[in-house]
Amino acid sequence: MIRGLDGNVGQTLGELASIPSIIYSPFVTALTGGYDINREPLANISGVAHITGGGQPSKIGRLLSQTDGLGAVIDNPNPAPKIMQWTQQLRNFDDITAYEKWNMGTGMMITTSEPNKVLKEARNFGIEARQIGEITNSGKIVISSSGAETPCKTLEFKIA
Repeated sequence: MIRGLDGNVGQTLGELASIPSIIYSPFVTALTGGYDINREPLANISGVAHITGGGQPSKIGRLLSQTDGLGAVIDNPNPAPKIMQWTQQLRNFDDITAYEKWNMGTGMMITTSEPNKVLKEARNFGIEARQIGEITNSGKIVISSSGAETPCKTLEFKIA
């Protein structure tokens, strides 16, 4: 059993590690119209990032051009899964390192001027989704941490 951040014993490591992944491709295909160029997209999508190895800052940075000065503020982050917080403590990673290495609870990011349409379609596909932030003109990425070290601390990353 894994002792949680609050000191209570909870799920086993095996139970935490066996939580299934979410497959986003049918959802993204529906949003964009997919391969059918005659099919109208369900929302105006300007970028999609599957947040896997490399973490949020590098994937957000790929969505934004280094030359145009765009940035992002993630002020309503998804909660980091318990297994990530536990591993973060075990490895003695600070929140910056954790966000650079893992998705920290956000599996997919979609940039859009029509968030309500995207959120509605996510619900139709049974995907739990919410607006986690917005694109800015700051030239940097700012994330309100849900990591184990200092939850709610503001973390700042350069666009790489």
